[in-house]
This record gives sequence, C-alpha cells and structure tokens, in this order.
Amino acid sequence: MTSVEKFRKKMGFKEPWIGVDLDGVLAKAEPMIFSYDEIGAPISPMVRRVRGWINKGYRVKIFTARVEGGNDAILTVVLWLWRNGLGGLEITNIKDSGMVELWDDLAVNVPINSGKPKDYYKNWKARRSWACTEKNGMKRRRRGVTS
Repeated sequence: MTSVEKFRKKMGFKEPWIGVDLDGVLAKAEPMIFSYDEIGAPISPMVRRVRGWINKGYRVKIFTARVEGGNDAILTVVLWLWRNGLGGLEITNIKDSGMVELWDDLAVNVPINSGKPKDYYKNWKARRSWACTEKNGMKRRRRGVTS
C-alpha cells in the first residue's frame, strides 16, 4: 500500500474511482439534440481507455447527468454499456471523496488552490456557442442581470 493509499484510508476516503462522462466523452453527442432514450455511437479511443483501466483493476464509474432522467434513462445507459463491452460499470451523478479523476467535456481544469482556470479561455467561445442559446433553453446574461 502506497503512502497516498494509507493516507486516504486513514482519512476515511472511499475506494478510489475514475469518473467518465457519457455524452461527448464515451459516446458521441450532438449539440442541441438530446434524448434520454437515445445514446450516440461509442467513441472508440475512450472505450479502449476505459477497458484498459478496468483490465488494470481500476474502478470506473459512468458520471452522467442522465441519472436525473430516472430509471428508464438509467436503463438506457446500462444497455448501452453492455452493448459496447462495458457492462457492469456503476452509474452515478454524485461526486464523492473516492473520485480521483474526472473525464468530462464540460469540466474546467482549475489547478489546486489557484482559483484560476487552466487553458479555459482558449476554447470558451466554442464551448458555449451551442449551449448558451435561447433555442437550447439558456438565455445570455449580462453581468449581474438575470431574467
């Protein structure tokens, strides 16, 4: 057991796991199109990466907002995972003390104790161009103004 593992155990941290987002990371996603009962085609490099982690004995969880869609949405994810050789993985939308890594297309990397995003502004227009539209249910806001 490494010193980090001993520390985590002593502090009561849960078993370490890697979180992998589904839409846009593990499965192809179409911006502006979303349905709880349909999931895009697998993204092969990421599927291979996840399988590699599993083969090395790492615990992997699918970290997805689809959980908020209820049991039918979760069943759709379970079936997609089995069809793509990843059956049996846990599915969650909750971060806990065991999560050691998150692979996500929307997360912003903020170095510890800095409060400053790393490389965020390079791609912020592309990230938000499709999401922040009235057509997609999100209105643009001016600083300090909500409507």
